[in-house]
Amino acid sequence: MNQILLCGDGAVRGTSGQAGVGCVGRDSEGRCIGAFSGGIGIATAYIAGVIALVIAGEWALKRGYMNICFSMNSKAVLTAFMSERVPWIVKHRWKIIKKYMRNITFRHLYSVINFSATKMAKK
Repeated sequence: MNQILLCGDGAVRGTSGQAGVGCVGRDSEGRCIGAFSGGIGIATAYIAGVIALVIAGEWALKRGYMNICFSMNSKAVLTAFMSERVPWIVKHRWKIIKKYMRNITFRHLYSVINFSATKMAKK
């Protein structure tokens, strides 16, 4: 299948404060192919998750991956992207990602499974 799995998350201090994102990428054999984390300034948890997904997509695109499964613990974020109701702040970036990807799928997972990405996002 040659699909990569991108497990991403956004985290915020408080309800709206300093925010960060993190992501771990795995190939179809389960091997780690990369990871990233970083701060994004002040945001809500929802926006941090949205930005985490978009940055993960850009990260994959830059490395030539065209078959992606985004996995996150935020149903709200995944629903926004699946229903094409993406927040305006990332709409153009998401359009570019979709233009070059052959296949995009989404998968919800629980926080306890996504601990690596969550921990990186909180740094």
